[in-house]
Amino acid sequence: MKILCLESGGTKLVAALADLSGELLDRRIEMRSSGQTAEVTMHQLRRMGKDLSRDTTLAAVSQGFGGTVDRSLGSPTLCYHETGWDQVHAQSFLTDAFRVPVFIENDCNLAALAEYRFAVPKPADTLLYVTIGTGIGGGVVHRGKLVELGNLGEAEIGHIVVEPEGPECPCGNHGCLETLCSGPGLENLAHRIIGERTTARLIMSDFKAGDALADRVCSAAAGYMAQALAPAINLFSPDTLIFGGGVMNDNAEYLSKIRHETLPRVFPPFRTSCSERFFLSSLREDVVCQGAAIYALQRLGELDPH
Repeated sequence: MKILCLESGGTKLVAALADLSGELLDRRIEMRSSGQTAEVTMHQLRRMGKDLSRDTTLAAVSQGFGGTVDRSLGSPTLCYHETGWDQVHAQSFLTDAFRVPVFIENDCNLAALAEYRFAVPKPADTLLYVTIGTGIGGGVVHRGKLVELGNLGEAEIGHIVVEPEGPECPCGNHGCLETLCSGPGLENLAHRIIGERTTARLIMSDFKAGDALADRVCSAAAGYMAQALAPAINLFSPDTLIFGGGVMNDNAEYLSKIRHETLPRVFPPFRTSCSERFFLSSLREDVVCQGAAIYALQRLGELDPH
């Protein structure tokens, strides 16, 4: 028996197989097309899942979704990077396709679940996971279980407003963290600061090489990150923070800058418990599918949260 794990994110689609211990065994990755709709994505995921699980008995399908999930319906409802999710009932689609239980949750929440289980050193109680990539999202895990506070989710750190007069966000607000510090947000920020169009990848490459202009961009971005992270730490009191996503891959220098900007703004009693526990993701590209496997196994009663 295996778990089929699916990921639908801002740039890529992933299908993976996990055994009943949660170990990922095999995976397939395909890139999303520009302008792709939810319906196309679901058919693509179904094909990828069918190809990967051929001649395999499945216990469940578990999907990490890069947007809002309606937990009462068990299905995605909104993604700012892809249209049509309000017209597709993903859980029913996958149930009809695979005839096993289907679990769907926000991708950052599943990533948090995976990082809690595999983090070294292991979180004592509470982990805050933040992904910085095409968008910015968060997830909170407490003592091995996902913190679920609302029907449509929680920990949407990317939509904390950090500059009220800032760029318009697809959510309708202005100056959300995501508009300034995600991959595309960094490009907007760089254009504002240095007056040139560039890419997030090049900004980070130049920053690591000691370029002064790139350092100015990253310092400004770290300051915005701190404006959102410090209140999140004050609210959730995590003992461990883990950062993933394309912007953070192999980026200890930027993580150090974020930590330096964030800690002075945190409520002092909470600052001490997490001050030395800012880490980069160890699971990297596998983190969402790994979390999807753990989530399904917990829901099936096959895996203890601890």
